[in-house]
Amino acid sequence: MPFARFRQDRYDTLIQELENANIQLVESRSAVEELEEKLDRVSKLREDYSDLKATSKSTMLCLEDEIDSLKRQFQNLQAQLAALTSHPNLGFPPLPALARLLFSQD
Repeated sequence: MPFARFRQDRYDTLIQELENANIQLVESRSAVEELEEKLDRVSKLREDYSDLKATSKSTMLCLEDEIDSLKRQFQNLQAQLAALTSHPNLGFPPLPALARLLFSQD
């Protein structure tokens, strides 16, 4: 009987270890599924970030072009103003007249 008891104890121990291993397997699968979901979210966020980065770059280029255009317009207006105010026959015209002159030249 002692041998049978030893075998039964060993069997019971193995069954308990198997149950523990199954519990760990289920927990591990849950953790793996959770990590896979997070990985999918990270992948989606990377795509979104890439899209936003491209859009931002495009927007910045458009804004820089607009700024350059406005700078050129400003320089042209400054040159026109300098030409108008330095003209010997005109002198410095009153502001409403100056505005009409500037807008009529565009």
